[in-house]
Parts: sequence; C-alpha cells; structure tokens
Amino acid sequence: MKLLNNRIPVIMPGYGYCCWTEGLEYVWIKGGKGGGMMSSIMYELLDIRLLADKGTHIPVSIPPESPLILIPSEGIAVSDGKQIHRVGKKQLIILHRGGGEWRLTPEAGERFGDVCGVRFQSYRLVHRDAQNLHYSVSIDHLPGHGHVIDVTRYAAALIASLLEEARSSSPLALAESPKMRLLLQELIEAISTRALFAEGFPVRDKSIRQAVDYIARNFAKPLTRASAAQLAGFNESYFSSLFRKETGWGFGEYVNRARIDEAKRLLLASTQSLGEIAYRTGFSDASYFGKAFQRVALMSPGSFRKRRGARRIAAMQFYGALLAIGVKPLAGTHEIWRSSVLLHEELGELVLMEHLGQTEVLEALELELIVAPAYYCHYPEVLKALERIAPVVLIPWGERNKLEEVREVGGLLGRLPQAEQWIASYLAQGAAAREVVQSFVKDSETAGIYELWYEDQWMIPHWPVRSTYNLYEILGLKAPRRIEEDVLEPNKAVRIKEQELPLYAAGHMFVIVPGKDPETYRSKLMQRKVWRQLVQEQGCRLYMLSLDEFWMDEGVSLQKQLTIMVSLLTGE
Repeated sequence: MKLLNNRIPVIMPGYGYCCWTEGLEYVWIKGGKGGGMMSSIMYELLDIRLLADKGTHIPVSIPPESPLILIPSEGIAVSDGKQIHRVGKKQLIILHRGGGEWRLTPEAGERFGDVCGVRFQSYRLVHRDAQNLHYSVSIDHLPGHGHVIDVTRYAAALIASLLEEARSSSPLALAESPKMRLLLQELIEAISTRALFAEGFPVRDKSIRQAVDYIARNFAKPLTRASAAQLAGFNESYFSSLFRKETGWGFGEYVNRARIDEAKRLLLASTQSLGEIAYRTGFSDASYFGKAFQRVALMSPGSFRKRRGARRIAAMQFYGALLAIGVKPLAGTHEIWRSSVLLHEELGELVLMEHLGQTEVLEALELELIVAPAYYCHYPEVLKALERIAPVVLIPWGERNKLEEVREVGGLLGRLPQAEQWIASYLAQGAAAREVVQSFVKDSETAGIYELWYEDQWMIPHWPVRSTYNLYEILGLKAPRRIEEDVLEPNKAVRIKEQELPLYAAGHMFVIVPGKDPETYRSKLMQRKVWRQLVQEQGCRLYMLSLDEFWMDEGVSLQKQLTIMVSLLTGE
C-alpha cells in the first residue's frame, strides 16, 4: 500500500493503523484488538501557521490545496477570484472551494493584524468490511465556502488550545497528536453547529435580514420580488441574487416555505379546515395549497395532520419541552445533547448526529416526525435532507415566553393537557421558590445573568434564553436599571466589554462560563481588576454556572435550572 505526501501511519485503538491509498482514501486496518467504533466523519489536521502579521507584504496569496479556517485578529478581505468575503475581528471564515488562489488583504489600513490558518482535510466513511474502514475525502458536511462565523467563547477557547499546542510541538508531532485531532473536530463542530443558534440565522446583509423579517410578518399577504426589492432599496435583479446568496433560497421559494411552515403548525395544532389554513397562510384556495404543500412536505396536508400524535420523534432541539409533555426523543444532534447536561439522565441513550450533515443515522429509526428550530430554514440542504427522512415541523425559538414554548410543543404533538399539567407544576415550584428566596435577597437588591462570550466580552441575555425567565419572572428579582432599559424592555440581548460590567452589575451576579466545573473560573475572574472591583468594592456576589447546564432552558431544563439558582442564592 503506497503512502502519499509522506504521511505517517497513525495507530488507532481497536483498529491497527491508518494508511493512504491512491484515491486519497483513509483505510483503518484492523490490528486484532477487536471492536473499535469509528466515526462516519473524520478530520486530519494538516497544518497550523501564522499566515500574516503586521510585517507581511500585501496581498497574501494562499493556494487552495485543502479546506482552511482563517482566524484574523483584525478585519481582512478574502478574495477567491469570484467574490470578496469580509471577515471582521472576532470572526473566522472557512474556505474549501478550489480554483484560483485565495488572496488576503487588510480590511482597513495598510497592515495586517495576525492572521492564523488551520488547514485540514475532511473524510467520510464510504465502506466497511470485517478488516477495514474506508474513508474518502468529503466536504459536503462543512459550512459553505466563504461562510463567515462569529467566534464564540467556546470556539475561542478551542482556537487558543490549538495555537498553544502548535507553538510547543513539531509539525510531525502535531499530525500524530490525538489531542490535536480531537481539538480540531471540536472546533469544526463548534463552527458548524453552534453557529446555527448563536445568532438565530446566518443572514448578514442588513437589507436581506430586514426582508426576511418582513416575510415572517407578512407571508399571508401577497408578496412579490419587486416590492421586496423596493423595500430593500435594490433593483430586482441584484436583490434576487443577494437574497439567494444570503439565505440559500430564491425569493419565491423562501416565501412559499414560510407559508408551508406555518401551515404545518396549524395542521398539527388546530382543527381548522384546509381552506381556512390556505387562507391564513397566503394561498388562494385549498387546491393550490394542497399542491404546494405536497411539493415541499413530500406528502399531502391530510397525511401530515395524522402526525399530530407522533411518538417516534427526532429532535434537533427542544429536548426539555418534549420531556415536559412526556415525550422522549429517539434522536438528536450531538451539539444540543452536549449542551443539555441536566437532561442526560432523562434522555437516556439517543441516536446522535455528530454534525448536521449526518442525517443517514436517522434512516433506520422509522421516524414519524422531526422537530427542529425555525432557524433551520436558513440551512436549505440540511432541511431538505431531513425532509427526505421524515416530515419536519419547525418551531420558533428564542422569541417567546418559555411556558408558551412548552404549550406550543404540546399542542403540535396532541399533548396539550400534559403541557398544561407540567406548567402548573412548574409555576407551583416557582411560587415556593420565590417565597424561600425572599428571606435571602432584600427588595432593594438586584440580580443579573452574565455569560462569558469571548475573552473580554460578556453577553447579558434577554427574556427567552439562559434562564432569564427564572430570575425575573418566576423568582421576581429586580434587574439593575441598565439591564432593565437595555435588555429586558427591548427584549434583546446585549454584548458588552468587560470594563463595562460595573455599569450593568447587580448585587447578585449569575456568571455563566464554559466547562463542567464553573467554580474553577472564580479564581480566574478575581485575577482581573474589574472583577475585584465588583466583589471587593461594590459588594457583588458571584454565583458560577456551567454553560452546558444553562445553554438550553426549555421545559424540564428550566425547572432544574430554577433549583440550581435557588440553592446558590440560599447557600444550600
């Protein structure tokens, strides 16, 4: 067997070693130890290096040899010969399309900041037999070429670990390091999946984002591409091109999808006739509605309505809400599962998609329904792949009262009584908790939630996320004036720099940080001047929370988070 590119065989527990064949395929050859479960997707770290700094001549040219993640310390522009991608500070871009060279220039000024590049290769399992696992190069599960993603605090920690390891290791040691392969896989998962719900959807052009919001509010009315282009301030041709680039759909296709998505929810949650639903969702009559529905959902409206009592469900999110109504999903995504630590016992064994492209693991489950957050409509290929497996219903996320979310999930699945029963139980728990907390928190004292976002940036969450509902609505605690005015009243999360924290500080500060043991962060925070000021001079009390326990706050998660918050406030 010929080894290509001077790569070295890699030892793998359970399977012997990895070799390269002529077709750029990995082959894991069984070494006699037995067993050995391999992922259907595998990544190989090829190189980590500084591609540009303040002394680098402009422009920098990079050959498109393999997928590349660029991480700039300051804004850059990346040209691939067809279009220019702009990458800001605290963002990254993933490139994997061949053709001409990728050219980098500073976005502002005459000098680069540091630009780091992580070059890798990606493989998909294509065949297995008793002795071998065969992997071929595959990039179809990666984010789109030129996709720009905000670097979250989780991704930032992974990048820092990769760079630190790279500085202290030889190139050969890097290629052979299991730790580096794991960090690379975690980073790609972070930028492929967490990006989905970090911002709601990835549309970056302000005008197109406004157009998308307008469609969401007005899909039941007649909508034309010409009128939408006029509202966006573009000519129709340019608007059409930009809309497809930003959303992945043509304008008419996107409007039709918005109407069908609402129709699905009405079919499951109401007894309205097809004619009534057609009228409410912008279709001229029931016949046209039925044909449009069939094209999108791959079944008739009547057949879809029968899924109301579905029990064989895959959930791309909403684990806690499903458990609240007595439904345990059969499958989900690894990323959401990892961010739902409080539910692991109730969830038990799930079939997990390691990434959003791994829909094949769902095929053998005979699913009746797939539940996904509404922002999946901005990932057309993922959504279409799911629809080929089972009917999909999209549920708005991050927009509403947490109890209404449970109520909606219950209504869609024919379990509204169970939803109301859980809500009554949760409110009773909340009333008892409020009474207990009143003995520990004075009426004049304030409370807030602060999530580490990126190095020196913090996010203050709004009503629908991170147990903000528990803190203010259920426990009845008082928010600092700036949080009330900037976050709660407009119902919009804000990000602030660490030096701004005193302006938003509360007497009781719930601090959400990465990691399984959030208390380890307390000493790190106290090494910083601003945190010492908050604790020692302003008398703020810090309560450390784990991001993996508080990332999702739906249903049963919300209930368990309430218990944790009360125990911290009361010192139990």
